[in-house]
Amino acid sequence: MGSRLGGSRESAANKAYLQGLDLMMKPTRENSYEYAIVEFEAALKTDPNFALARARLAECLARLVLIAGENDNVSEYASRAMHESARALDKAESLPEAYFARALALLANGHDSEAAIFFEMALSERPYLSREVDYFLTGM
Repeated sequence: MGSRLGGSRESAANKAYLQGLDLMMKPTRENSYEYAIVEFEAALKTDPNFALARARLAECLARLVLIAGENDNVSEYASRAMHESARALDKAESLPEAYFARALALLANGHDSEAAIFFEMALSERPYLSREVDYFLTGM
């Protein structure tokens, strides 16, 4: 994963990223997203410019908001999702995963029409996301 593609040249960052991605994509425990967040934060501690890890961090934070309903951390997670997704786009402005993370962050913060725009941007590069986008746009 070269930095040009939003990746990292740091092996420790890539290892943490892949562990986080595994936790995020196959949630097998109740707190899989929280554990994935820890791994993405570890990747970013090693390589703060790792845009893909930052996008996935934002995605996990937004997913927690969208599935959690009301709990103590929702507003903090929603705010962090917006911040991290903006930073991911700053690091790699054409990264589809960053568009997707930004869309989820916007959705988690109640900005549905703006989220739809970023979902469309993500879909233009990653059409296989269409089921997941439909899931979020139709009210889960």
